[in-house]
Amino acid sequence: MGKKGILCLRKVCLAALAFVVCVSVLTVKEEIVWCGEAKQGFYNIGVIAPISGPGAALGKYFAQAVEVETKYINNSGGINGIPVKLFIEDDQSNPTVALVAVKKLIQNGAVCILGSVLTNNVLAMIPELEKAQVPNIASGAGRQIIDPLRKWIFKVPHTDTKVNLAMLEFAKRSLEAKQIAVLFQDDAYGMSGAKQMRTQAPQLGISIVSEQTFHAGDSNMISQLMKISKKSPDAVLVHSFIGPGAIIAKNAYQIGLKTPIVYSTGAVSETLIKVAGNKVAEGLYFAGIKPTIGNLLPQNDPQKFFYDRFLKRLKKENIRFDTFHGNGHDATNLMAYALKKISPKVNDTRAIRDAIQRALETVKNLPLHNAMYTFTSKDHDGAMAESLVMVQVRDGKFVPAK
Repeated sequence: MGKKGILCLRKVCLAALAFVVCVSVLTVKEEIVWCGEAKQGFYNIGVIAPISGPGAALGKYFAQAVEVETKYINNSGGINGIPVKLFIEDDQSNPTVALVAVKKLIQNGAVCILGSVLTNNVLAMIPELEKAQVPNIASGAGRQIIDPLRKWIFKVPHTDTKVNLAMLEFAKRSLEAKQIAVLFQDDAYGMSGAKQMRTQAPQLGISIVSEQTFHAGDSNMISQLMKISKKSPDAVLVHSFIGPGAIIAKNAYQIGLKTPIVYSTGAVSETLIKVAGNKVAEGLYFAGIKPTIGNLLPQNDPQKFFYDRFLKRLKKENIRFDTFHGNGHDATNLMAYALKKISPKVNDTRAIRDAIQRALETVKNLPLHNAMYTFTSKDHDGAMAESLVMVQVRDGKFVPAK
């Protein structure tokens, strides 16, 4: 090879090397989202949800909604010009895995973490979130998540105390129930609901004649339902997720149980109707949120706008709406609300986390898809009770319960 050929080859090699170095630097910059005070061009948002395991249906809907809403935020120019980047972790419906996931997201610099959707998993995450001082918008329903008050933990779904009260008042008013049975999951969600029920029922002049538990992974609840049947309650109030709720409905139908069944918000889903079957689900009652019957909401209802907009977005993504999408929608929009309050010049991870926490405590009468939200420095249970509705299954659809 001549001297010109060698010089040419050297230039080619140097150019290739420069390209490799450039790509490597860009790659490293992409992976290190926040480093000291050097902002890398997007907000790092962690998401934890049960994509697999017994709570997979809830996790799937939550993650889908977060992704859809984030896509529209970014397509609209981001938040104050800064895009959002999601880092999603599957907690496998397991508190231990959720703890590992939250540690990973915190270490990687998440400025806010959305999820998990299971009370057990959120409770497992809380110590790490509080220690690292990272704002968390949780989607578990258990009262223990926000009681006692924790500075960095905010909650989207209605707390079981509010849900229980709606269930009990409906049972007393519409079902003329004086005696009830309580059937609940033996996890933090179910046990919290049952605990609140023991306190609230007597206050309304209702006595509990039977308490039965089940595991979220159980495939048969006939034994519990037979024990309940022998007590002849006026209504059965159930704290469960979608899957177990469908099994309870099937088993009650199999043994010919005629007692009205009233489910908590943990089971109100079109999926339950589909799994149980229209004939089995017919007549079941649920404590729900307004989007459960969103098509019937008047146009002047402040939540109607968000319901209609969200359904259009899901349709464009070829995603069929489920009530549990709402938790992901609202968690994402609460996060966006807080970030909009922050100057885009703020580029330190610690400062952004602190600002999100402060901004969330300023939310007042904010309408979103699931509910109207109000947070204060003394109350992080945001969903207002007025957003709850009682519904019943008629001809395979949810309608207002009478």
